[in-house]
Amino acid sequence: APGSPEDEAALGSFLTGLGTVVDGVQETQVRMDRATASRFSVFWYFKRNENILSGIFAGLLRGNGSHGQGTTFLQLFLEQLAPQDGALHRSGEKYLKKVAGGCVVETEHVIPGKRRIDILVRVGRRSQQWLAIENKPWAGEQKDQLAEYAEYVHEQDDRACVVYLSGDGTGSETIGDKKPYYLCMPYRDPGSGPSVEHWIRKCGERCEADRVRWFLMDMERYIRDVFRVEEADDG
Repeated sequence: APGSPEDEAALGSFLTGLGTVVDGVQETQVRMDRATASRFSVFWYFKRNENILSGIFAGLLRGNGSHGQGTTFLQLFLEQLAPQDGALHRSGEKYLKKVAGGCVVETEHVIPGKRRIDILVRVGRRSQQWLAIENKPWAGEQKDQLAEYAEYVHEQDDRACVVYLSGDGTGSETIGDKKPYYLCMPYRDPGSGPSVEHWIRKCGERCEADRVRWFLMDMERYIRDVFRVEEADDG
């Protein structure tokens, strides 16, 4: 049943007041953005391009990268392996000991069968230790993909580790009996344990170059915002 004239008048007054509040919030946001551009991020222009993200990660891992921070970012990445238990823990510690000897970082490393490892890191000068990184922010794992990667890198180095960067935190289903040397690293920080977000945040904290630190802060926010949206959509 329709409300009384008094009720309709009260509702109209409320909606008018609400509209004024919304307009005020929007005007405040416009004024703030002129100085802070709080919603701007270069990463939004990348759309869903995992190759660009892989290229950025590889650049950060290079000891001679244009970021100018030497092996700092590589060490911070490897430190996420070292606290783990068992064989992976020992493997992570060995990586860290070899960092001083330098590293080689490749993208799209081709293996037999023409599959490509997103990022391949070889740490140390002699007796290099291999680290294969597969980046899956949005796509799922292909048939036998990580099993083949693990087999390949272990043929080169029986201490090699495979790291699976997972957008939704789902681990590999094909890694098989190489699990002692395997780590699933989600993009979002779960609050404990390794994650891409945690790594990027630590890189920002340790970075001494302002322009690189701002880039890392922007990337951390992008990871936090994008993968929060993905989780909300899935629910």
